[in-house]
Amino acid sequence: MDSLNSVTLTNPAALVISATVDTINCFGGTATITTIGSGGSGTISYNLNGGTYQSLGIFNNLIAGTYTIGIKDTNNCTKDSIIIINAAPSQVVLNLTATSALCSSSTGEVSFTTSGGTGAIVVQNGNATVTSPVAALAAGTYTFTATDANGCSTSQTVIINTAPSTLILNLTPTQPLCFGQTGSVAFTTSGGTGAITVMNGTTAVTSPNTGMVAGTYTYTATDANGCSTTATTTINAAPSQVTISLTPTQPLCFGQTGSVAFTTNGGTGAITVMNGTTTVTSPNTGLVAGTYTYTATD
Repeated sequence: MDSLNSVTLTNPAALVISATVDTINCFGGTATITTIGSGGSGTISYNLNGGTYQSLGIFNNLIAGTYTIGIKDTNNCTKDSIIIINAAPSQVVLNLTATSALCSSSTGEVSFTTSGGTGAIVVQNGNATVTSPVAALAAGTYTFTATDANGCSTSQTVIINTAPSTLILNLTPTQPLCFGQTGSVAFTTSGGTGAITVMNGTTAVTSPNTGMVAGTYTYTATDANGCSTTATTTINAAPSQVTISLTPTQPLCFGQTGSVAFTTNGGTGAITVMNGTTTVTSPNTGLVAGTYTYTATD
C-alpha cells in the first residue's frame, strides 16, 4: 500500500519601501530620509548607500544628492530604492554700505542690497523692518538681518562714525579811521573736516581781507566735505575829512607881531592843532614874520 504526503509552498509578500524626504530650506542645511519597509519575512533592517544595516530606517544630516536606501528581511531578501534630496537654496546675501555724517548737523545712512535665498527677503535694523536706504542714523553700531520666505537669515554689522565737529567762522572787522581809508576783515576758522575755504561773496579770500569800502559783507566758510557756515559783518563809512581853515592877522606897525586864527571841521572826536611841534589854540598869537604850518589831528 502506497503512502502519500503533500506540502504547500508559500512565497513571502514582496518587500516594499516607503520613504519620505525633508526639503533643505536654507543654504548649508541638511535633510532626513525616513524609510518604512514592509512585506518580506520577519524583521526588516535598513542601510544607506550599501552601508551597515540598522534597525531604524531614519538617516539624518544628509546633504543634497542621490542616495540608495536598502532593506533586508530575516531571510536576507533585499530591495533597494533611489532617493533624491534636492539642492539647497542659494545663500541669503546682505551687502551694507554705510555713509557717515559729513557735517556736524547731519546724520548717517545705510543702504543695502540682498540676493539669494527663497522668495521675498525682509531686512530688519534691530527689530524694525526697513527699506534701503535707512536714513537719519546717529553715530553707533547697527546690526541688520535679512530673512527670506523660508526663515533663512544672515546678519551684518556696520558702524556710523561720529559726525565732524561744528564748522566755526569768526569775523573781526577793522573800521576805517580816517577820511579816504578803507576797512578790513580778519577771520579765523575751526572745526569741520580738512582744508577750509573762505569766500567773501563769490571771491575766495585770505585773512585779513583788506581794501573794503563801507557796506555789509557775508562770508562763507566751506570744508572738504562741502559743509558750510556763514557770518556777516559791516564796514562803516570812513569819517569825514579833517579840515583846518587859517586866518592870519598881519602886524600893522614896527615891533608888532602877527597872529593866526583857525577853525577845524570833520574828523572824529576832539581835534588837536599844532603849529610845528607846539600845540596851540586859536588865535595863535605872538608870531614873528615867517611861514607857519599848522596840523589838525582828530
